[in-house]
Amino acid sequence: MAGLRLGDRLILDGADHVVTAVVIGRADRLNFRQVTMRPELGGDEVRLLEVEDLGFFEVEATDPAALDGETVEVAGLSLERRWRAEVRTESAATGARTRFGRGRCAWYEADDGAVAVRVTGYDEDYALLGSPLEPTRIDLRYT
Repeated sequence: MAGLRLGDRLILDGADHVVTAVVIGRADRLNFRQVTMRPELGGDEVRLLEVEDLGFFEVEATDPAALDGETVEVAGLSLERRWRAEVRTESAATGARTRFGRGRCAWYEADDGAVAVRVTGYDEDYALLGSPLEPTRIDLRYT
């Protein structure tokens, strides 16, 4: 999966951003990248989920315990678990060593296109809830 990498620059909502952290998840069913970036001129960090063959999702952290069932309600969304699988992770951040791990992940989808993923490993347990990012909001010409 070729996707955004540490140090890549892109334009989101008309502002220049630089990628400061990437977590790559590789599962049998799909591969994904959790991308953290910051605006070049300062401001709040933005997180995206880049999913092979599905595109980009704007994501926020959510309670991992909320994603524990076949059908769950999170932030007013009804999500259905599509699959669970083993996952290999690779985490890289500016100024830090790359870490590798193994664990399990669960993938959820809602009827409106929203997605959620929960990753559980030896020293991590996190969940992300995302909505599809309109392609017109992101410009990848400079990556």
